[in-house]
Amino acid sequence: MKIDMSLKKKIVLLGATVFVGLSLIIISSVISSTKLTNLFQDKELTLNIKAEMLQLRKSEKDFMMRNDTKYAEEFKTHIDILDENLDQLVIHYPENKALSGIIDNLKEYETQFISLVELKKQIGLNEKEGYYGNLRQKVHEVEDFSNKLGLTAVTRDMLMLRRHEKDFMLRRNMKYKDSFEQDFNKLISSVKSNVADKATADQMIGLSNEYRNNFLKLVEKEKEFGLQSTDGEQGKMRSAAHNLEQNVNTAIDHFSEEITAKEKINRILNTTIISIVVVILTVIILALLKNIIELINRLAATTKDLLQFGNLESSETAEQKCEISTISILLERFKQKVYNTMTVVKSSSHSVASGSTQLSAATEELSSTFTSQSEQMTASAGAMEEMTASSKLVIDNIEQSATMNIRTLTSTETGRKKLDTLLMNINNIEQDTKKLSATIRELSGSSEEIGNILVVINDIADQTNLLALNAAIEAARAGEAGRGFAVVADEVRKLAEKTQQAIKNISDIINTLVKDTRYASEDMERAAHTVTQVFTAANEAGRSFNEITDTIHELNRTNNNIEVAVKEQVEAIQNINDSFQVLVSGIEESNAAVIEIGHTVNDLQKQSEDLNSLIKEFNI
Repeated sequence: MKIDMSLKKKIVLLGATVFVGLSLIIISSVISSTKLTNLFQDKELTLNIKAEMLQLRKSEKDFMMRNDTKYAEEFKTHIDILDENLDQLVIHYPENKALSGIIDNLKEYETQFISLVELKKQIGLNEKEGYYGNLRQKVHEVEDFSNKLGLTAVTRDMLMLRRHEKDFMLRRNMKYKDSFEQDFNKLISSVKSNVADKATADQMIGLSNEYRNNFLKLVEKEKEFGLQSTDGEQGKMRSAAHNLEQNVNTAIDHFSEEITAKEKINRILNTTIISIVVVILTVIILALLKNIIELINRLAATTKDLLQFGNLESSETAEQKCEISTISILLERFKQKVYNTMTVVKSSSHSVASGSTQLSAATEELSSTFTSQSEQMTASAGAMEEMTASSKLVIDNIEQSATMNIRTLTSTETGRKKLDTLLMNINNIEQDTKKLSATIRELSGSSEEIGNILVVINDIADQTNLLALNAAIEAARAGEAGRGFAVVADEVRKLAEKTQQAIKNISDIINTLVKDTRYASEDMERAAHTVTQVFTAANEAGRSFNEITDTIHELNRTNNNIEVAVKEQVEAIQNINDSFQVLVSGIEESNAAVIEIGHTVNDLQKQSEDLNSLIKEFNI
């Protein structure tokens, strides 16, 4: 396929084709990436819904186990997050009816849980609230009144009622409510038969009826709440929760499969579009490159003829719009100009060859004369350099001595500074030692005070032990009624004995601590005395360092005077030597210039010969 246009237009066309192709690929990739991002976000939403569902059930279980309203608030927070995530999925998948069902299940679950929480609040979240709180208040009133009466039969029947009450609260079985009713009638009969005063009996019966009524109200509320996990409001909530979990898991699995399928289709579609664009770009680029290569081959053939010097005569080339064709035409014209130039160069090279031969002979004679003069001046300069070397050796020795003195002085100064630092540290150690000694003495006094306090605590423990023994004796006298108090008294006695043993151990430790503290105080005083002696010796060493420093300074001044005198002598010799060097340098430069001229003439002669050889290669 022949494309008749300029190279610039071909390159523009090539660039435009590549730009359009890359743009299509980028647009396709961006669209694909956007879709994949949305799918990943949807997948993340489904995972968040699952996680929030688990958190929701966790908050529900926590509330049911701990009766704390903060878990109900956490439940509400997770409900709001679930609503938000489900709303986003509804926006992305409005046609999905399963989402609407999940939202309805979630609302039902929330309603049942809120109802259960309110019912739990009515029953009582703890022993002081709701029906449970009222029940405890009434039962305490009945027990207090019963204790005042001091009737064993009434107290026994009252304890049976409390037992049935506790059994119902723990086992949540209605049979304990029936047992309560039966034993309640026994309590009423016992009050009527054992309490002689009618007013007192009526008051006891009234309090007992209030207790019974509160218990029955609590039973009814517990029944409404659900005695088992599948009964009452609790069963309704569990059923709503199970329906919600089942629907959420089913919908999430469906969404996961749908998202995975969409991801696969999107990747296949993007790969197909990119492949088609690449094929089209490849065909267009190959066509343009083929046309450009044909023109370059034609230009290479023309250049080859020019480089081989075989044929410098121009040939006709058809003109085209392409720049490479234009370059071929210009090369043909260049061949003609080269032919004309080479003809002139050939005649000039013969004249240059004859002149260079005569100039080469003259430069050889002049170079011999300069070499002789240079040898004489070099011998004189050598003697002056030996004198200069001897003087420099003396200066080097003096400088080495000065350097050693400076190093010695530096080391001395460093030693003196370190000694000053040592003195300061020793002084600080002396002060710290004195402070530590005082602290140890204070610690010894505090330990003795602690020992006094332990004596007081030991006396208290003795008294406690005696009181525990007395209490045990009194409990034994009380018989069966005092058995529990006897156990408590025995535990108090054991605790007192353990306290006495602990006080003895602590006292031993304190005595050992006081003894060790006294030894430490004596050691610190001896250490303070030793530090003072070291401080005095260090001061004497500092004065010795100062005397050494003054001596080194005096030695440096003497070396400096000697060095100045020798340097003046070296400078005079160096001036004489420099004059010789200038003369020798001038002669050597002249000799080098003559030699360089000779080399230039030889090069010129050789170049003339090479030029003649080159001209012979052309067909002129």
